[in-house]
Parts: sequence; C-alpha cells; structure tokens
Amino acid sequence: YPRFRFVTRVPFNSLHKYTAIQFGCFIVLYILTSVSAVAVVFPFFMASLVFVRKSLKWVFTQEELDELDAHEDLPPDEEPSTMPEEKPVRTLDDVEKLPVEPTEWTRGTSF
Repeated sequence: YPRFRFVTRVPFNSLHKYTAIQFGCFIVLYILTSVSAVAVVFPFFMASLVFVRKSLKWVFTQEELDELDAHEDLPPDEEPSTMPEEKPVRTLDDVEKLPVEPTEWTRGTSF
C-alpha cells in the first residue's frame, strides 16, 4: 500500500469497510442514473448521503473518520528506514579527483 496518512494511521479492516461503503453508494448512484424509471429519486438519494456520512460515527472511531475524511492535502508519512543508507554513486568526475595510491600491481609501472 502507498504511505499515505489514511493508509498508515487507519487499520486495514476499517479502510476496507470505508471503501466498501463508498462502493455501495456508487453502485446505488449508478443504478439510479441508468434506470430512467427511478431517476426521479436521484436528488433524494444525494441528500440522503449526508445522513449516511453522519451514521458512519457508529461504524468508525472519530480518529479514523478524521483521517479518512482529511480535507487538506497532507504529505504522506515517512517510510520507516529498514534498509541501510545507500552510498552516493560516483561519477567519472569524482574518480578523477580521488588521490591515486600505488598498489602492488602498479608499483614500478610507468605509464
């Protein structure tokens, strides 16, 4: 999963429940818009979504809802560092600046 705040701070089962509720509401909205016989009910269902959102406080804790409904664009949480820090990649310019020390293979060799 990506390291977004709502993913790292909300348990996975709560995250999946919230997604299932959203998907259920989407299916109902799709059915209401595609069947012309019941399309008249569409505005009432849109208004009822306010009550669906209010009733979520019985399914989720307030802290979970605060993370799931975050209105501001917050940066993702930092990933825990489990890997050792990588050494920077050296370029040819860096190699040319390194001091050259003679080794057993290069001693007495003239270039």
